Amino acid sequence: AVSPQELVALRSLRIGCVGSGGTGKSTFAGHVRDSYGVPIVTEGVRDWLVARGRSGLAVLDAREVSELVWDVLEHRDRSTAQASFIADRTSVDSICFARSLGSRLADHDAFIERAEAIASRIDVFVFFPYRSEYLVDDGVRKRSSLFQLAMSTALFAELRRLGLLPRVHVFEHHRSADWNLS
Repeated sequence: AVSPQELVALRSLRIGCVGSGGTGKSTFAGHVRDSYGVPIVTEGVRDWLVARGRSGLAVLDAREVSELVWDVLEHRDRSTAQASFIADRTSVDSICFARSLGSRLADHDAFIERAEAIASRIDVFVFFPYRSEYLVDDGVRKRSSLFQLAMSTALFAELRRLGLLPRVHVFEHHRSADWNLS
């Protein structure tokens, strides 16, 4: 369990989980919320898809993809303005996705700039390394090990490019969630 001093610190931080799909980010964020009362900020992609009656990313056209990534960024901007939270994804994910879209994303450069500003709010990034045994194909995440490894690499490279590596804790899957929090 987390010590009383660690609990005070934990409840004062803005924590962002980073990693490819299916590595345990949402499970960890839910544990922190349920066990320690830290507000959770969810990604928003699944909610966006459900609200529009969509089953996954593959069915979206270019206009919808652009709308989705901007709406998710708006959600992250609003949600991360609070004093403390744990986010199951961060705007670093948004940056990587925007880079993969390139010029197909409306106002690409403005998007990257805004996402970088939002990422700078995070006090601690918990980086979840790729774990093949967690992969699922649910229409949002891809089951491909190669894709997952490439995504993990891109996320870590963005953290380095933004100068955020000193704020990164690499989640150790073989340790408990509470050990990783400590």
